[in-house]
Formats: sequence, C-alpha cells, structure tokens
Amino acid sequence: MKKVFYLFFLSVFIWMVSCVEPVEFLAGNKKSILIVDGIISDRDVQQAIFLRRAYVSSNTNVFKAVTGAAVEVTENGSATYKCVEKTEGEYLLPVNFRGRIGNSYQLKIKLSTGEAYESDAQSIRPVPEIDSVYSKYAPLGVDWKGIKVDGDIVYLDTKDFPGTDDYFSWSWKLFERQDYCMTCNGGMYHTEAPYNGRCVDYPQLQRQGTIYDYFCVGNCWEIFYSNQTNVMSDIYSSGQKIQARNIAQIPYFQRHGSVLEVYQQSISPEAYRFFKLLVEQTQKTGTLIDTPPAPLIGNVKSVSDPYEGVGGYFLVSGYKVRQFWLDRKEAGRMNARAIGLFEGRMANPEPVNPNPPPVRPPALPCIASKNRTPDRPPGWID
Repeated sequence: MKKVFYLFFLSVFIWMVSCVEPVEFLAGNKKSILIVDGIISDRDVQQAIFLRRAYVSSNTNVFKAVTGAAVEVTENGSATYKCVEKTEGEYLLPVNFRGRIGNSYQLKIKLSTGEAYESDAQSIRPVPEIDSVYSKYAPLGVDWKGIKVDGDIVYLDTKDFPGTDDYFSWSWKLFERQDYCMTCNGGMYHTEAPYNGRCVDYPQLQRQGTIYDYFCVGNCWEIFYSNQTNVMSDIYSSGQKIQARNIAQIPYFQRHGSVLEVYQQSISPEAYRFFKLLVEQTQKTGTLIDTPPAPLIGNVKSVSDPYEGVGGYFLVSGYKVRQFWLDRKEAGRMNARAIGLFEGRMANPEPVNPNPPPVRPPALPCIASKNRTPDRPPGWID
C-alpha cells in the first residue's frame, strides 16, 4: 500500500509545486484516502482544486473523482470564494479570481458525506523575473523512458531577491507540432454511421499487430509536461544571480522546432521542505518502484478526524512564465535521430484508398485536451 500511495503522490506533485514531516498515513480501518491538489497563484489562468479518493487493496488500485463537495478558498481570513464543480472532481474558482502577492489563502472542503477538511493559510510570495533561457545540445545526454537519447539540456538565469529567504520551484510545458490526431491499434478509424468516429477492430490487423495513424484537419500541437520535481533554497545565493539552473531535459522528438514554456514559482518554506523530502526519498530508494521510507502527507488536515491522513498539497505560489523557442538546429547539423511523437515508433498512416464509398483514410480535427491543443502556442515559429 505504501508503494501505491507514494507513486500516485509523486505523479501528482511532479506538475505541482505547517511543517511537512515524513509520517505514515494514519488511515486506521479506512479503505481509502482523500487526495487534494490545487494551486492558487497570480498567474492569469482560471484556478482549480482537484479532489480524488484512492482505493487500494492487495490486488487493485483505483482512483476516483470526489464529486458533490463544497469547496471554497478564503482570502486574508475574510473574503470567501466558492468553487463550482465543472467536471467530476474538478472544482473551479470564479473565472476572474487571481491570487495576489502578499495575500493569504486557505482551502476549506466539506464532502457530501459530512467530513470537513482545511489547509493551513499560506501567503503568495513575490517571484523574480526569469532573465534568460537557453539550451545546449546533448548527444545521448537526455534520459527518456529509461534510456539515453539525443536532446537538449535547458537552463535559465534569474536573480534572487536580496535580504529575504526565498524558495523556488521550476517546471515546464512543451508544445510539439502534431500531424496525427488519432491512432488505431489493430483497427481502422471510421466516421460513418454506426461507428461515428471511433476505431473499429479488424482481426487481420490485430493478428499482424498493425497500427494506423490518422492525419489532423488543421493545426495541432502535442503537449508534454515536466516529470521531475525541481526546487531550490536561496541559502547560498541570497541576493545573487542564479545562473545555469538546469530546468529541463528535452528529447529530440522531431526536426522542427518547438516551444518550451518555463514556469518559475516562489513557494513557502513548508512547501519547499515537502518537495525536497519527496526528491530525497526518490533518490534514496533508487527507483520509483522501490518502497520509500515513508509516504508523505501535505498541508490539508481533516477537521473531523485528526488521525486521518490526507494526501496531496494545497500550494500557494507566485509565478513567472517565459516562452523559449527550441530550434533543434544543432541536432539537425549533427544528423541526430529523432524519436518522434509515438513512443519511439515511426508514424504509420493508413494507405490511401480512393475508391468510394467512402474515400479512405479519413482525417479528423484536433480535439483540445490536457495533452493536445489546436491553438497556436505563444512564441511559435513556423
């Protein structure tokens, strides 16, 4: 059970950034654990809180969205902003709500079953500008799915505020041009009735292990996210420049350039200790499948039961964002091998059949999701 909880929390905290201590979940006889995650920031996006519940037994691991909860965020102990459940387990704050530097925020939750939870109150700390972002091509120098591949190491420079104790977190989001909007494994994509836009299995294709990829109609970009926790204390750099901070390792996916969106956050000392401990436990155990010394709990506590462990972390943070064009020119000059956007395999479009009805293969639109967008990313260069 420890292993399951730890791996889930690690996957959550990779994209997130009270004193946190390495303690066991005090779940007692409970067969599930509430997981809370969300970020309140001054970034110009709609803020959201996510609630899930982990159900773990000896042979199954199930995570389900928590619906029907009353979720609210209190600002400076007075103003209250109620969240609206958009999709199952996703609770959105008002569209115009933004966190403000210096203000404090507390999360309060009441489940439909009556249990109540609260976070500690945290203030948004100012964060310095990102001075520059740059990259260096690294032949076989990027870790990707357990192997070394060609790619780029990305660095940034910033300057720490003088006279304050500051704590930083970095993450990124990568936009790659995507030409294919559907993949069928052992089948073919059909738009006509009764299939109406889904893959249909074909026994011969399944026996052959054939995979077909289908072109997009219009523009589309694949989105990749950082998969490592990257935090730092300014104990050795207070008021000084922070130079050549390694913030990303990007595989050489394809020859065309891509946009890397870099995020620099200011976090609380408690959040820093939490994420630093997370990183240390990962390093000490060697691999993610090893059992760590102890699972971590965050800053959300049960009001109803002080012995109940709650997973996740409610993060309050300042943000700076910068787009960087990763041109891939050096990789092209070195004749590097691009690994593509399909887990290392080459794209395989269905052969054209011009004989109606209907003409094949069909193409389909780029559907916006967490991992794909039809909207041109800021900073994109054709």
